[in-house]
Amino acid sequence: MRDYLEIQLIKAPQLFTYTITIAEDILDLKIMKMLLQPIVENAVIHGFTGYKEGRHLHIEGQLAGSAVLISISDDGRGIPEQAVQSIFNEGTSMIPRHFGLRNIRERIRLKYGSSFGVTVKSVPGQGTKVIVSFPKIL
Repeated sequence: MRDYLEIQLIKAPQLFTYTITIAEDILDLKIMKMLLQPIVENAVIHGFTGYKEGRHLHIEGQLAGSAVLISISDDGRGIPEQAVQSIFNEGTSMIPRHFGLRNIRERIRLKYGSSFGVTVKSVPGQGTKVIVSFPKIL
């Protein structure tokens, strides 16, 4: 993630700052490949669209019981409530721009079960927080 963010900052050095806070007790745990990249990319590309500077992205990882929680938060545009609901609504047709989040959730659920996955909390004009949960695996 750090490499991706640094590349983005070369392209737009004033657009955002970032912090990554990962708890020591999860640093050696396994994570599925390419699980977080699309979420971080969405924050930078979609969340910060229309801004020229001063945004912030925070990635946090922690253990909650036997689950690992990784949150990616931005203070960008946010997502309207109707769009948030449609991301994971099985009754709606797949909207191409939501494919990444839906794909991540399905990958997690297929491998670990429906008690894990992805949640999205967003307020238009204030930002978005995506939380990814999966079991602690050494």
